[in-house]
Amino acid sequence: MSFAELTESMSSPKSSHSVPIGIRYTLIAGPYTPPPSNVGGFLEDERFGLVEVSGYTGGRIPWPTVGRRYTRGKRAIILCSPLTEALKLESVTAIRYWWGVSRTTVARWKRTVNARPRSEGSQRLYQVVCESVARDPLIQNSKSTNPVYHSPEFLRRLLAMAGNRGFAEAPR
Repeated sequence: MSFAELTESMSSPKSSHSVPIGIRYTLIAGPYTPPPSNVGGFLEDERFGLVEVSGYTGGRIPWPTVGRRYTRGKRAIILCSPLTEALKLESVTAIRYWWGVSRTTVARWKRTVNARPRSEGSQRLYQVVCESVARDPLIQNSKSTNPVYHSPEFLRRLLAMAGNRGFAEAPR
């Protein structure tokens, strides 16, 4: 089995140390509720100042969006109080899951609101992953993290630990 085939088969991690969904997407201070506003109302955004609400997202937490006037033709989520608090406290993985945005978007938001890159939620998630990896004898006894030197079983476990960070092709 090639490395690419192995990564494709990892859409749902089955490893003993993959982080359960209940832990991976847990919000520390959640649930978060969107600020009270109607379409056409106004909210204070961290980037643009006072903006008009043009709609709501379709994420797990529906959040108000700002129209095209502020964002070069695309709608954007309004960075306001409950979301800015979540950016300072929650893990990147949880924010991505609940608000339905990319890792790059979360990183950009964190820079905008001066939040630390590794929040309390990220530290908790990292600790859970490290503890589960420490219990896995196959990974614990390996001498290299280069996938070229390992068995398919080792690679399966390593990719499960990485979660949704897939590789485009085998490293050379």
